[in-house]
Amino acid sequence: MGDSGGTIIREFCPECGSPIFTRAPAKPQFVWIKAGSLDNPMCIKPGHQIWTDSAVPWAYIAADLPSFRQNRYV
Repeated sequence: MGDSGGTIIREFCPECGSPIFTRAPAKPQFVWIKAGSLDNPMCIKPGHQIWTDSAVPWAYIAADLPSFRQNRYV
């Protein structure tokens, strides 16, 4: 369950258990792909940052990207 109380679905690799992507039935038009699951995550350019309020102190928050303290799609 997400912070909003809505259902979220997390999909994992059946071989190693690594998270691959997340879906939310309330937002069926979106699939949140985990960058770490990609063979080459450097080919993806982020368009925005979410959940910056929950970032660990050592996380890089890019000043040139739109940032949202929580979920942009609430």
